[in-house]
Amino acid sequence: MARSFDVPMAAVFGLVLLVAAVMLTPLRMVLGWVDADRAGLSAGQVEGSMWRGQLKRASFRGLPLGDAEARLAPLAGGIRLKSAGTLRGEGVVRAAGAGVAVRAVTARAPLSALASALPLQGEATLSDVRAAFKDGRCVEAGGEVRLEALRLGPMALPGLTLAGRPACRDGVWSVPLSGQSSGVAVDARLGVRADGGYRLEIRLRASDPPVAAAAGAAGFARGLDGYSRAFEGRLGG
Repeated sequence: MARSFDVPMAAVFGLVLLVAAVMLTPLRMVLGWVDADRAGLSAGQVEGSMWRGQLKRASFRGLPLGDAEARLAPLAGGIRLKSAGTLRGEGVVRAAGAGVAVRAVTARAPLSALASALPLQGEATLSDVRAAFKDGRCVEAGGEVRLEALRLGPMALPGLTLAGRPACRDGVWSVPLSGQSSGVAVDARLGVRADGGYRLEIRLRASDPPVAAAAGAAGFARGLDGYSRAFEGRLGG
């Protein structure tokens, strides 16, 4: 004989209120829970709930994100961001103990938005990129970085794509980038520190005289193995 159970209406009402309270928890409160400030995530204005929020004029460690959708990523222990501004893509940001981590970053952005002072400009594509720092040192890196539609000063470099996979090297998040096309070959290494500072070393070999002239005009020093120059700055600057 089947047995029926009577559930008090007060219990049902209480459960509904609890679910509603969780679903409507303000995003601003959640940003405090996951220590977003220490992770380097900031915004001019925070709107919405933890499942459907928005950050106005957001930035991450000085890198401008524009307006970004934001929601709690409970399994990752951080905030999932999605931006459709100059930097287009998504990823997860979290404070991790004595450090910070970004994971599952898939995005596109013009190099000028990441490092405006570089004479080498084009489009950067990040695929499933990971970076984690602890006590100021890189402890995790992965994914793929590609630089495409490249120009050296005013000169286009058609067909040249630089690609590489990040790794931790001497405590720095580091990406070796290389590629070649007709008349030019480039080897570069990008290193990014926990504070957002970067160093980019470029070595360029050019058999095409106009490319060689553009390298000289951009301040590259000529050596036995082509042209080289190093750049330092902060992401977003």
